[in-house]
Amino acid sequence: MFLNDMGETAYDLRFRVMGFPVRVHPLFWLLAFLIGGRSTDLQSVILGMAVVFVSVLVHELGHAVAMTQFGRPAQIVLGAFGGYAAEDIGSFMSMGGRRRTPREQLIVSAAGPLAGFGLAVAAALLLTAAKVRLSIHWGFPVPIVGLDVTNSVLRSELALRVLHLFLNLNLFWNVINLFPVYPLDGGHIAKTLLCLKDPWNGQRTALLLSMIVGAGVAVMSVMTQNIFLAILFGSLAFSNWERYQQEGGGRRW
Repeated sequence: MFLNDMGETAYDLRFRVMGFPVRVHPLFWLLAFLIGGRSTDLQSVILGMAVVFVSVLVHELGHAVAMTQFGRPAQIVLGAFGGYAAEDIGSFMSMGGRRRTPREQLIVSAAGPLAGFGLAVAAALLLTAAKVRLSIHWGFPVPIVGLDVTNSVLRSELALRVLHLFLNLNLFWNVINLFPVYPLDGGHIAKTLLCLKDPWNGQRTALLLSMIVGAGVAVMSVMTQNIFLAILFGSLAFSNWERYQQEGGGRRW
């Protein structure tokens, strides 16, 4: 997920994973708390925040790895509304500044959700191997997977909680990322496909689609009392409306 470049602070956490530089803005921990800290138990709060951190990082690593396959050095930033993998500008310009082809853009956009779904599948397979029964409860915006541990051979409550969190969080995070709302991954995919079909008006159509879907999800989130999603998609719908107004009669992308 990408919203805005998070400015550097003296409190940023910096490290490297798989050779990629990673910077964690302090506001990311607020996001991690809002998503994973819904408990009165301190251990559960810390555990939930850790699962959010790993899940978002793996998602962005998917994007970063895909970028490097096309010769683009990447860096990862985690911030207030998730994170993003960005090309290293210096390396990008030294390579001639060639833009990604539509095919490359589609692969890069899809790589993050695919990495996240991989985590969800891995958690589900481990739970199934431990003879935990999985049940799906349909809801908005994504289904929730419940556990029946009656016959489980995994006796560690902590391990069960971790796997359960990884399963549900990665379903949630990566499904909403595929909504066709720019600049989420689904929005990038929609824009690329629409611009291939109509180079002159594709971007404007993508912004219009983002407005409609974003506003719809925001309204449904209010009705289901999901304040985080209401704020996220409401802000995305508004930012896309502003860009739509700026586009005017449509321009070639």
